Amino acid sequence: MIRPSSESAQALALFGSVARRENDVLSDRDLLVVAECSSTLNAIAPGLDKAGWSCTAYTWSRMEKCVAEGTLFGIHLRNEAVILNDSQGRLTDLLHSCYPRPAGYRMEFREACLLLGELSCIPDDEIGKAWALDMLTVGFRAAAVALLADHGLYVFSFPKILAQLWVMGLLSRSEMDDLRALRGFKAAYRSDVSSCAPRFDDVRKLIDIVSRCLRLGLHVGSQSDDDVMHRVLDRQGSRSQWYRDSRLLELATQRLSPRAGDIRQFVVEKQSLLRILRRPTQYGGFMKSSWQIVQQRFSSLYAYSAA
Repeated sequence: MIRPSSESAQALALFGSVARRENDVLSDRDLLVVAECSSTLNAIAPGLDKAGWSCTAYTWSRMEKCVAEGTLFGIHLRNEAVILNDSQGRLTDLLHSCYPRPAGYRMEFREACLLLGELSCIPDDEIGKAWALDMLTVGFRAAAVALLADHGLYVFSFPKILAQLWVMGLLSRSEMDDLRALRGFKAAYRSDVSSCAPRFDDVRKLIDIVSRCLRLGLHVGSQSDDDVMHRVLDRQGSRSQWYRDSRLLELATQRLSPRAGDIRQFVVEKQSLLRILRRPTQYGGFMKSSWQIVQQRFSSLYAYSAA
């Protein structure tokens, strides 16, 4: 199945729907890769991505911090991971020592709600709607997992999350059925198949369901290209909200097209920037520490675009 050398990756583990044996055609093939240093991970991850794996790369120090802080990802791995390679037993021992955070997960819930708050204005076109539905899926799942964890329920399967929210009276059965479609929209967006995005009113309906469930009070409106660009260029960036800022930058970068001139160089640079923005589990550390560099790359592209 997977054969990286032990010198490259000290630990490999499946997680998510593949590990639970609940995967279908819409599922990511989630794989955790742990190694001593970032340079090793950066060498391993692209090959695994090309082989169809959704690779989450951690150094040992980052994994130790994840476990020590009782993060929801650590709990997810402890409960569901299927370890494929752990010759020294280091990952096994770490996960056995991961326990829920006594203070709860309100901070994670608030951060997910801030991410969802960016959906109050979205472009009314195929790229904008597809991006919004992907953001909705990611933000809603993260918020729901944190909300349920604060009730002592550690649920990570999307269908089971919906079912639990229905049991708690936060979703109606018809709303639960509507939200099941989000997995398909997310899979389409990440496969660059944006033409299947629904009408703007249907996107707004799904956002409204999530807003009512989580009591966000969102009021969704459409946004022009100029508004998207200014929204990104005016934002200073926040280390604590790097994922939110990177997703906005992703939306804006997709909307750039080259002026007459060196089109090839523009396309190469655009794809290079999108590769970073679309792989937060691989490049998150770089974006947190070097956000200004990422934003400068976007600003340079914008200066040479037809926008």
